[in-house]
Amino acid sequence: MHDIQEIRAHPEDLRRALGRRGIEPPIDDLLALDSDRRALLTQVEQLKAERNRVSKEIGRMKDAGTMKPEHVSMAKRNNVWVARECAKLAREILGANGIVGEYPVFRHLANIESVFTYEGTHDIHTLVLGQAVTGIAAYNPPAE
Repeated sequence: MHDIQEIRAHPEDLRRALGRRGIEPPIDDLLALDSDRRALLTQVEQLKAERNRVSKEIGRMKDAGTMKPEHVSMAKRNNVWVARECAKLAREILGANGIVGEYPVFRHLANIESVFTYEGTHDIHTLVLGQAVTGIAAYNPPAE
């Protein structure tokens, strides 16, 4: 078994060595999957950092009495959207295995889709943000 860092650094050497044994490895496919995986991990880490920053800021605003519903809506809408995109990319990386229930990626994707679609998270938070920007409510807000 070869280390992925070695494969990244010297793909032609590995291709040549295995070619002498009559093996044609799909190194380009492996490197593409590795690139997708690293991009996904980077995106997840960036999301965690941004989520933590925004949550702390919203907490400070709440303590100061300046927090508004649209601040929370913006954070929730963005978090659900990014989580959905990450789950979709992870499913794509797994290929056909990404759509079977045996893998946690599909269960996570199904859960995120239910939050995004059935619970209306994305649309409702978009309406809340639209009202904050335009001053016009496109829905019936709850009575205070």
